[in-house]
Amino acid sequence: TPAVPFLGEDERVARVAALVGPAVVQLETGAGLGSGVIYDADGYILTAAHVLGSSGTVTVRLADGTTTTGDVVGTHSPTDIGVVKIDPEGPLPVAVLAIGEELAVGQIAVALGSPFGLDQTVTAGIVSAIDRVVDNISMVQTDAAINPGNSGGPLVDARGRVIGINDQIFTSSGGNEGVGFAISIDLAVIVADQIVAGETPVLAFLGVSAGQPPSGDRPGALVQDVIAGSAAAAAGAAAAFEQEVDVLRRRYAARPPVRVFYEIWHRPFITVNGEHFISDVIALCGGVNVFARAPVLTPTVSLEAVLAARPEAVVGGSSAASAADFVAQWRAEPVTALSAIPVAFVPADAIQRAGPRLAAGAAAICSELERVRARRR
Repeated sequence: TPAVPFLGEDERVARVAALVGPAVVQLETGAGLGSGVIYDADGYILTAAHVLGSSGTVTVRLADGTTTTGDVVGTHSPTDIGVVKIDPEGPLPVAVLAIGEELAVGQIAVALGSPFGLDQTVTAGIVSAIDRVVDNISMVQTDAAINPGNSGGPLVDARGRVIGINDQIFTSSGGNEGVGFAISIDLAVIVADQIVAGETPVLAFLGVSAGQPPSGDRPGALVQDVIAGSAAAAAGAAAAFEQEVDVLRRRYAARPPVRVFYEIWHRPFITVNGEHFISDVIALCGGVNVFARAPVLTPTVSLEAVLAARPEAVVGGSSAASAADFVAQWRAEPVTALSAIPVAFVPADAIQRAGPRLAAGAAAICSELERVRARRR
């Protein structure tokens, strides 16, 4: 740990800069520059993969102004982590990593790096959010100013420990607007260790997709799909998934049937593929697809066949923003004979997930058909 002058409690950012600054480096490639932080006494530097690009070597400018050549050990694009190696001629300053440490929203956050090539620049703010998922990467969100050239540099806590690797910003103007993101140091080290070991980084994968519970007032997440061979499947998540579908089946099996016309793409016809796609879900919810016994299934079903089936409801799978927008689109159709049929709206993303094994989409459709039944009373 380098010696630093005594600083009062109100000068903690200055103390952090004095502690960590010597381990912060500037990296220059043929395409531009960024930042990095020495995290191992053998000369290993953590940075962002996009700083390195496809370069095999980089120019490393140390905190004391000396330059040396660094070899790119490897990069991992999915997490945007890269590792550079330099051969030190003497002892190197090494940053302390806050591995396994819990962060708190509102705690001090200090960013160090070379924005616009201005090396050893320090900006400060707070941790605005933790475990913020950006591009499928666990990030620490901060309002400490991060600008071009900061990428790859450290985000540090009030004790001078690295909590993240500065990576990107959210901006509408092109400049810093107080919404920056740093890759979690825990994730960064997991990836870096595998790169240094010559391995292809492999990360944990649960194997489920999930969404909000249909009722909206239940805690947790509703499993929508389980990937075969994944950890979730091995742990029995698929069985729980089937239980969700069984609950729907038992709940709606004895309900009065609803004669359903499935409207797709805002047109008063249904494609053969569309009918097959949704028919099992409609049946699960106690609905009867009026096209199930159509004498001829050609690419479209005729308007006459639709009217002859006397549907009670249109179940609309639509990309409309809301039920009101969908109804407006439906009523605008020039087929006035269908305009009086009650419309049950289901968002397109629910329809796309719908099927006998996809509980979230099925629950959405069942709920809409239940509203149709309620209108009969």
